[in-house]
Amino acid sequence: MTLDLTGSQTQKPNDFASAAIMRLIGLGLRSQQISIPVPRAQGAHVPRGQKHDLLDKVLAEHGVQTIFKIADCAYLMPFEPVVRALRQARGAKDLLDRWSRLERFSHGRHLVSRSELEPSLYRLEHRARGGGLGPSRAESLLILALLAVLIELSGEILVLMTEGGTVLRSEQTWRTVGCDLVLKSVLVEVKPASVSIGETPVRPSERVLEELRRLVADDPCRRWSVDRFAHLLATSRRTLQRRLEERQTSFSDVVLDVRLELAAEQLCNHQQTSLAQIGFLNGFSDQPHFTRLFSQRVGVTPGIYREYFRSGNGASGARWL
Repeated sequence: MTLDLTGSQTQKPNDFASAAIMRLIGLGLRSQQISIPVPRAQGAHVPRGQKHDLLDKVLAEHGVQTIFKIADCAYLMPFEPVVRALRQARGAKDLLDRWSRLERFSHGRHLVSRSELEPSLYRLEHRARGGGLGPSRAESLLILALLAVLIELSGEILVLMTEGGTVLRSEQTWRTVGCDLVLKSVLVEVKPASVSIGETPVRPSERVLEELRRLVADDPCRRWSVDRFAHLLATSRRTLQRRLEERQTSFSDVVLDVRLELAAEQLCNHQQTSLAQIGFLNGFSDQPHFTRLFSQRVGVTPGIYREYFRSGNGASGARWL
């Protein structure tokens, strides 16, 4: 990796999301006692075609149900950073929004487009980005199955169907399907689980700023809003804004400060984590958004900031903030 005079970085194209998928595949195969070797990703770099070839081999030798069971292993990866950021979603819409942001950061060759047919019914299609080569049958099976599992983890009860109405998954269980199943798109019907997860209101407190910083730090990837935080504090939007004004700050400034502080710490202490992954995990819309806001607040790009502390000129990520 080289650093040019403007502070931008030149490095091999990488897809940290594909690296996480490769780790999921490895876990899924081990859990099913299948001994197909899974190449280890070099940091965030996954050679083009490697995931494609591996999944095609798994599908050809072990069938569709094996691919589906690999997706189930998202339940077993709570500490994988990308999976953790997705698992913290609250509901299908939040999860699909996070997935779209992940795709913007990871620059993979394929993406999932979604259409909301009804308030509780989505159509998901796994397709090529731009005019490129489309995903393989095995890749689409895994990605669409994984999204179904992640939607369940977001607190929704889900029914996954083909566009012809054949049920593929319900009650957290895969249905038996034919070995020739081809999926490029699916229908997802959702409804909230009877028990809400992770949304317990906190007690009203004079320490509004501290509560806000804590909640954002717990889930920086979330699209936080004033109304949501006011609900969690059991207070009104206006009261929340007034209390923040008393501390000479605003809701958006606090959220941005926390995200930048977390990003700065990760830039210093997680040298092998790509800039794109750090931007995604901390809730920025895409790479240019992360770079622009970081540069405006800190005075240098994330790449230069990392190089500065790597060279031993600084000791703490919070120092420049």
